[in-house]
Amino acid sequence: MVFNASSFATAEHSDHLSKKWVEVSSDSKLYPLLLKHIAVHSDGRSFAAQVLDGSQSRRSCGGCCDEGSGGKAKGSRIALNIGFGTTTFKDFEGNSYIAVHQSKGKPVGTSYAVEELKNLVIFTDGCMEVLTAFLSRLVELSELTEKGIISIFSFSSRCNYWRSSGSTKARPLDSVILPAHTKQHVVSDIANFLSDEMRDFYQLHGIPYRRSYLFYGVPGAGKTSLIQALAGHFERSISYLQVDPDMTDVSLRTAMQSLPEDTVVVLEDVDALFGKDRASMRSDSHLSFSGLLNALDGVGSSSGQIYILTTNLRDQLDPALIRKGRVDVQVRFESACDEQVEHMWASFYPAAAADGARFCAAVREALAGREVSTAELQHFFVVNMRASAEEALGRVGEVVEDLREREASREAEEARGKKEAASKGSGKEDSAGNDGNAGKAGQQASGEAKALGSDGDGAAHAVHLHVHMSAGDKKV
Repeated sequence: MVFNASSFATAEHSDHLSKKWVEVSSDSKLYPLLLKHIAVHSDGRSFAAQVLDGSQSRRSCGGCCDEGSGGKAKGSRIALNIGFGTTTFKDFEGNSYIAVHQSKGKPVGTSYAVEELKNLVIFTDGCMEVLTAFLSRLVELSELTEKGIISIFSFSSRCNYWRSSGSTKARPLDSVILPAHTKQHVVSDIANFLSDEMRDFYQLHGIPYRRSYLFYGVPGAGKTSLIQALAGHFERSISYLQVDPDMTDVSLRTAMQSLPEDTVVVLEDVDALFGKDRASMRSDSHLSFSGLLNALDGVGSSSGQIYILTTNLRDQLDPALIRKGRVDVQVRFESACDEQVEHMWASFYPAAAADGARFCAAVREALAGREVSTAELQHFFVVNMRASAEEALGRVGEVVEDLREREASREAEEARGKKEAASKGSGKEDSAGNDGNAGKAGQQASGEAKALGSDGDGAAHAVHLHVHMSAGDKKV
C-alpha cells in the first residue's frame, strides 16, 4: 500500500508524527543499496534471499557492508536483502533510523512480466542533512573502484539509472598484446587528459571536459581487452551502454547525465545502431541519430568522463558520428604483426623467449600469406597449455587448421543463407503464380473471383594509429 503516516502508529513507534521521512521507490538507484545495507546493519528478522551469479561479489552492495548476519557470506552464492516489514538500522556514523519496506497496491502487468510495486520509507529523528549525507555516501561507495578490481555497470532504460552488474579483477596492461607504440599512445593520451592542467584548459576555453575514442578494426584484435586494462590502470569502473528497445533520446540523455564517477563509458558495435543514411539498423529501436550525437557531444554529461566506441566496420559509420571534436582519437586494430606474435610467445613461454622469432617465422610459413588475430593465437596457446616449447613449435600447423575450419564453417553458413534467401524468393514467385492462376480459373468459372496476392518477408601487418586533434588538444 502507499505509505500513510496514520497507519504507522504502533506502541513501539507512537511518536511517528514527530519524525521526518524519505520515500525511496523500487526504481531508484538507492533502493537496492539500502536493502543490502539495512540487511547488515539492522535488527531485522525478515530477509529476502538473492542468488548471485559467478561474477558478482560483495561489492554489489557498494562495498559498504561487512560480512555478518546479512549481506553475502564469504564463498556464498546467496546474498540477503531486508524483507518486508519495519526495522531499525544504523548508518556508518551510528545514527539510528526506522525503515518500512512495503508493497504498494496490487501486482500490475507490464510488457515484461507481472510486477509488484514496492518502496522503502526511512524515518529519522535528526536533521535531513545527516540522512541525505548517508544516502549520498551509499551511492559513492557503490561507484568506488578498489585497486585491482573493476566495478561494472549497465544502464537500465526501464528504471533510468546505472545498475551494478558485478565486478572483475583488473587486467594488467602488459597482458594485452598490442604494438608498443599503439598502447603507449593511448595510455599517455588518457593520462594527459586526466591531468589537472588539461582539466583547467578545457574549463578555461569552455570545452566539455570529456575524451572519446574509437577502437576499430578486425575482430579478435584486442579492443575489449584494452578497454578492461585501461580501466584497471586508471582505477576506473566500466559502464556498458547497451541500446535496447526501451532506450530513447531522453533515457540516453539521462544515462549520460547520471554516469558513475570515474568511469569508462563503452558503446560496443556502434555500427549496428545506424547506417550511413542515418537510418536505424534496428526496427525496434526508439533512439534517433541526433539523440546519439547529442549524447556523444557531452551535452549535460558528467565531467571528466572517458568514452570508447568500438566497431569492426568503421567505413559503415556516418561521418558525422566520428568527426573531429566528437571522437577525439581513432585507434585501428589489425591482425597480429610480428612484434605481437613474438610477444605472445614470450608471454606463454618466458623460459624460451629467445625462440620468439623462430615461432613467428614458423607461423608465417604455415599461414602462407593468411592473416591471424591475437585471439586465434591465444586459442592455440590455451589448447597447448601443457605442451613444452619444442612441442608447441612443432604444432604450429594447428593454427592453420583452425583457420581453415572457421573459414569452411563461415562459407557453409553463407551458402546456407543464400540458399534460404533463394528458396524464399522462389516460394514467393510460386505463390504469386499459383494465386494468379487460381484467380483466373475462378474468374472463368464465375466471373466474380479475384486473383489472390501473397505477402512475404524480405529481408596487412602494420598497425596504424589515426589521431584527430580537436581544440581541446592544444599543448599547454
